[in-house]
Amino acid sequence: MDIKTTPVSVEIPTSEELKTPSSPKNKKRFLVGVIVFLGLLFVTVILLAFYKQSQKQSASSTSKVVPAFQDEIANWKTYRNEKYGFQFKYPADHTPFDTFDSASQKLNLASVTSDVVTVAENESHLFCCEPLTLSVSGLEPAGEAFSSTYATHMTIDDYPAVQFNGEGNLGSLMYKKVIIDKDGVIITVTQAGRSNFLSEIFSTFKFIETTVDTSDWHMYRNEKYGFEFRYPRGWIIAQGITGLDTAVEVYNQEYSRTGGYRALPADFMNMEIVLRSRADNISSYVDGFIKENNFFAENGEDPGLTPHFINLNSLKKSVIKGGTVYSYKGGVGKEGYIVFLNNYTLDIRVYNYSDPLLQVFLNTIVGF
Repeated sequence: MDIKTTPVSVEIPTSEELKTPSSPKNKKRFLVGVIVFLGLLFVTVILLAFYKQSQKQSASSTSKVVPAFQDEIANWKTYRNEKYGFQFKYPADHTPFDTFDSASQKLNLASVTSDVVTVAENESHLFCCEPLTLSVSGLEPAGEAFSSTYATHMTIDDYPAVQFNGEGNLGSLMYKKVIIDKDGVIITVTQAGRSNFLSEIFSTFKFIETTVDTSDWHMYRNEKYGFEFRYPRGWIIAQGITGLDTAVEVYNQEYSRTGGYRALPADFMNMEIVLRSRADNISSYVDGFIKENNFFAENGEDPGLTPHFINLNSLKKSVIKGGTVYSYKGGVGKEGYIVFLNNYTLDIRVYNYSDPLLQVFLNTIVGF
């Protein structure tokens, strides 16, 4: 920062004027002149001191962006997550982990498909104290975070995001939380305490391009209604489980639906695909859907899609191999896709959790 100062013009009394005056009137003028002189001198000294301090601060702030720490980061290792498509850097003497064993005090290194990965500033504190950590998770739903009045809106690598700030002191589990909507998949980064070290790690976080190999995916083909899609190994297809002849349910893992209540696994996703007659006007289709949803909500049969989350303004249009897709947000942990095929409309509702492979899955849907 350049600060320019203007020299102050100071009129110095002559030697004659500095002589002790012989009359009270001259003495008064003498005292006034001395006071004015000292005042101007004081102001000049203050301006010079301010200028030097500003120069010092400017030099200091410049040195902060210099090489020292940047060179250190350049030598850090890189953790890369292929499942959610992100990476960050960390020091070689630290471990990005997904679980740990308290008995053996061992951290289990996070894999390229881990749903949650964490780095601790002081790893020994994980087994005795309240550690300062930075965690990246793909399992936390956004809920109503993006419409919260407490949220600070931003973008991370061009993806919409919101940030929440906490106390970050002992007893507080959150100093900073950033929730990112990456094409329908929610990525949450949580810093548990004040730490320049963890902040520097977070500054290296970025999204990356990943390629999914679908060559070994299974094929589902519906000859009656003329559409097909591919799905990953491990996903489960349940034909007509809802009682509708035209419905297909898809799960991203095996899960028992019998035997009473069971808590859903954190990474569990179930998706219902219902065939509708061909909708030519997306606006009227969604408008009818909203009215239907509001009816259920008002009669105590809310199907889980909160009405105020479903509106035409929230629709996102994209083109896939088989047709056009309109996506919208539902309630907590829910979203929907309307796929226009040649002869039918696929109404796809995703519940509980969005698998990062969902977008790849949508691109395999084709009509014939």
